[in-house]
Amino acid sequence: MADHDGCASGKLIVAGQDAGCSLESELTALDGEDKAEFLRFLRRMLQWDPVKRATAGELRSDPWLAETGRRERAAAKDAALPLRVGDAPSGT
Repeated sequence: MADHDGCASGKLIVAGQDAGCSLESELTALDGEDKAEFLRFLRRMLQWDPVKRATAGELRSDPWLAETGRRERAAAKDAALPLRVGDAPSGT
């Protein structure tokens, strides 16, 4: 909602959605510390006031994003099967 000058004056209400819904209640894929860190990351990114909003560079170095990347790389490394000597791609 906005006042007569176009400034934010309250909660944005989306048609068809419960005004009581929140990121916390809608996010069910994560829990515990992962959920708390992800919500903190989202809040930094979704600030209405551009002065308070994190830049892309700041978000790129956010601890949650860095940790998620580390976990994904570790999982990919664990899932990779070691090559045997005879398994080298042809033409090399």
